Amino acid sequence: MADASKVFGIPIAPNQPSLLQLNHNLGLSVVEKILITWPPGCAGLVQCVVTYSGTPVYPNQTGQAFLFDDYTLEIDVTNQGNSGAWGVQVNNTDSIQHSLHVVYLFNYWVDPSDASTAQAVSI
Repeated sequence: MADASKVFGIPIAPNQPSLLQLNHNLGLSVVEKILITWPPGCAGLVQCVVTYSGTPVYPNQTGQAFLFDDYTLEIDVTNQGNSGAWGVQVNNTDSIQHSLHVVYLFNYWVDPSDASTAQAVSI
């Protein structure tokens, strides 16, 4: 189970044919899962690519993107770094604005060499 989550609402202007990079810096962390929700009406006209440090990772093939309508995509994250440098590339080729919701489920990460300075947290 993840320590924390962060939610980003992403309004995407209409007639935005080029992929726009949006960075979501989570800080030092290990992401377990990413949820992306396309609301009804997107009709396959709103693309999304998940990036890590600006490089596409889901999907990881150039020119590919996720396109859905009224759907939540769950991505189990594996083999990624811990810098928290996540983001998305999005576009909208529809004539009206759409918004995606991106949720990152993650665990905070402390460098073992800095563990002696980590603050205790009471629960």
